[in-house]
Amino acid sequence: MEEVKIWVVEGAQAAPLNPAGGMASEQLLEENLVKHPDLLMEGVTLVGRQTPTDGGPLDLLGVDDEGRLVVFELKRGTLSRDAVAQVIDYASYLDSMDLTDLAEYISERSGAHGIDKIEDFQGWYSQAFQEMESFQELESLKPLRMFLVGLGADERTERMVNFLANNSNMDISLLTFHGFEHDGKIFLVKQVDVEGFEDFESRLPTRRPSRAERWNLLLGLARDRGVHYPFENATDMFRDILRGAGVAVRSNRVTYYMTDPESGTGRAYSSVSITENGIHVGFYHRAFKLCQTEFDEIKAESSFSALGVGQRERHGLVLHSDSDWEDHKEKISKLTKNIYDSWLRKTRGDSA
Repeated sequence: MEEVKIWVVEGAQAAPLNPAGGMASEQLLEENLVKHPDLLMEGVTLVGRQTPTDGGPLDLLGVDDEGRLVVFELKRGTLSRDAVAQVIDYASYLDSMDLTDLAEYISERSGAHGIDKIEDFQGWYSQAFQEMESFQELESLKPLRMFLVGLGADERTERMVNFLANNSNMDISLLTFHGFEHDGKIFLVKQVDVEGFEDFESRLPTRRPSRAERWNLLLGLARDRGVHYPFENATDMFRDILRGAGVAVRSNRVTYYMTDPESGTGRAYSSVSITENGIHVGFYHRAFKLCQTEFDEIKAESSFSALGVGQRERHGLVLHSDSDWEDHKEKISKLTKNIYDSWLRKTRGDSA
């Protein structure tokens, strides 16, 4: 890495600034990156700090001015190759989530360590970026960007980041800051050592399909597996009953989300998934908690199964044919209406 020097020029005199002490630079860097995120990149909004992940706390999480999610790995000292592995670990963890779960994850963990609280990330995101020409709801969060930030980087780190930035589909950058002292003040100088690619779509093997395209692919999958009738009827039912619910379309399922009355954030309540031999009409724990008695009654009458794990687990019915849908549609519709009515009462604060 090239050495950075700054001179103060006064008339015919040019005097080099002295590098600031390590401790002073470290404190100044960390505090000011949170207070002034434009130091990191112009137009970025920080939505998380020390955000918990499976691999440890993610230093800074942001959204750039194009709506893409940005992971910042910050080292108060010199960056080493371990930081490269860390930032990839954090980014892959977030990328593995489906988009509704990712929005919930950000909402629940925002508001810590000087970052503004976002109660409903999905709503905030839609409002902030819906006018953007390329906006595709939460799909525009990806592909993620990665930034390594520190007070210098060793040669191996710079070589690794440069290799990834130029030989993969990873949008990864390396920023270093240098502190200098003058007249009792400390100045920060930003150096872009490796810059991620601007035109990310040209680097991707295929572009991300639009929501309409994903919906058509999903319908095609339902037809191929002979379950288009129950699939289309189940999704129409949820659309008609869960008025105003958000809809997320994925490769094998449709998820419906509403504002959770307790947390105030957008949460998934139900889904219709295409399985190997039918469709799964499922409800998340927060949904049947609203109507536990009705849910238990239907569960006792029918064979329920679960899909997903942890917070993504959904309990419901697997329907294999048109006749299965006709046999069960009344009870599924009744349960969905009860869930919606209960949700509506809680949202309005009704005691009844």
